[in-house]
Amino acid sequence: MCGQFWHTYTDSERYGHYADLMPSDWKATNVWLAAADCALERGVWLAVCEQGQLVPMSERAIADDPGHALLLGLWSMATRRHADLIDVARLNTLTDAIGLVTLAGLLFALRAYIASIVLLWKGPIEYLGWMGTSPHWAYVGLVSLAAVLPMAAADRYAEVLTNADVAILKHLADTGIGANTLRALASDLAYLEAWCQAATGRPLPWPADPELVLKFIAHHMWDPDQRAIDPAHGMPNDVAEDLWDRKILKVKGPHAPKTVSRRLSNWSTLHQWKGVEPPFDHPGIRKALRLAMKASAREPSARAANQSPVISLNVCWPPAAAQKPLTSAIEPSS
Repeated sequence: MCGQFWHTYTDSERYGHYADLMPSDWKATNVWLAAADCALERGVWLAVCEQGQLVPMSERAIADDPGHALLLGLWSMATRRHADLIDVARLNTLTDAIGLVTLAGLLFALRAYIASIVLLWKGPIEYLGWMGTSPHWAYVGLVSLAAVLPMAAADRYAEVLTNADVAILKHLADTGIGANTLRALASDLAYLEAWCQAATGRPLPWPADPELVLKFIAHHMWDPDQRAIDPAHGMPNDVAEDLWDRKILKVKGPHAPKTVSRRLSNWSTLHQWKGVEPPFDHPGIRKALRLAMKASAREPSARAANQSPVISLNVCWPPAAAQKPLTSAIEPSS
């Protein structure tokens, strides 16, 4: 691999002669180089300097991935010299080499030793056997990285999912469920497990109690204006900080209604696959969700102008023996 890499890397110097005669035949490549020059001269990113004006790179290279331009700009500023076609070709070669090594490393980590060795042996012919100055020459490396990088998120979720959760997901995979659907279920299940642990100090129960579902709605669909008045409104700070530190929570504020609906739907689906009765048909939950969706669909200014009531979900965990009926726990604040 090292020999093939070095041969291709050094062979890119031939583009230095072409650059003196003509620009790249790929228009976007010339825009990358112009953006790198602008980064060197003006210290701005992803823009082209034209007659003293800054023009967004997207206006000169429509629908082009700005990753190459950003890396070339960083290279120009680090080396304090203008990037050229040689640098573009070498960037593509480096991307392919990193993708090859990363994919081989993943196979080795998965104990697919023979596959890893064969990839390192035969892979350079496919990954490094050619080069060019358009983005297409780096696609094989980028595709390999795209297959590996999501593993970081998988590792984060693996710390949350229980053995029973993994067994469910494995069963679903065996039944032929779509990869995207399975990925969404795994992500939502991991989030629910982490949120429940942070909010209640307990693992996610099966079946879930209606009170827990109400708590989930209250923690994720709340009014920022009311939060400014009542710090206890919405998700508690300690719960949010716990999820944020574990990189499970990605939104600082109320969640989008579509996100909450999807997670509740997947939560219900997982109940059914576990063979337990889901609590989501409870009238208190349906009423709370309907009111929360209605409030979230309105603009804050409209809510203020009409003095719309704020939804208050008075939920405690674990539920007290003498707790009021759920329908009475959902009431507009005065």
